[in-house]
Amino acid sequence: MLPPRMVVLYFEEGRPVGIDEQRLNFVKLVGELNKIGLQYGLPWKASVESRPMGKGEIEWNLTPGVDVLREAMCRLRAASVPPRMHQELFRFNAQLAEDIVRGGLHNTTTVAYINVIRELCVNVTGSVELTFYPGFVRASRPKPDRPVTVAEAPCGHLPPPKNALDSVNALIAHNVVGQAFRTEKQMREHYNWQADQCTKAF
Repeated sequence: MLPPRMVVLYFEEGRPVGIDEQRLNFVKLVGELNKIGLQYGLPWKASVESRPMGKGEIEWNLTPGVDVLREAMCRLRAASVPPRMHQELFRFNAQLAEDIVRGGLHNTTTVAYINVIRELCVNVTGSVELTFYPGFVRASRPKPDRPVTVAEAPCGHLPPPKNALDSVNALIAHNVVGQAFRTEKQMREHYNWQADQCTKAF
């Protein structure tokens, strides 16, 4: 049984640039994360997409177990989610992202972690701690070098946050593809708010 292993992933303006104390180019960074993931039985593979401006983007493709995939597809169909949105829902799920940033534990076959972490770290210069366990990984909340504000994010209409965690949660909550797996409590609050707005309109 492998002992837990903590890795610190560093970001500059929202993109990962190094692991632990090493500054790595994208190819080496992806290779290192792949190697660690395989050691811990995580069925992922990562690749690098180069961009003209010289920056890259890490995209994680997971191979979910049959049972996990079947359960997730049933939930998507029950929520009347169009098939074209299924892939995006797996990648940017608001509830899972919120749990991850708060340090929750999850089976890695259900969500592409690095995509979610990058979504959480839009414009963040700082670090995220990944703790690998056999079969799953825990991600800490981002630790920015300076406070992150909604004004720095691409959604100018969001309310000002009380802290950086509120900021990233607000960004993800406004990502339309992340709404299908809202908790029952969140859905009730949403519908109650809509009803209040309709009442005020009359």
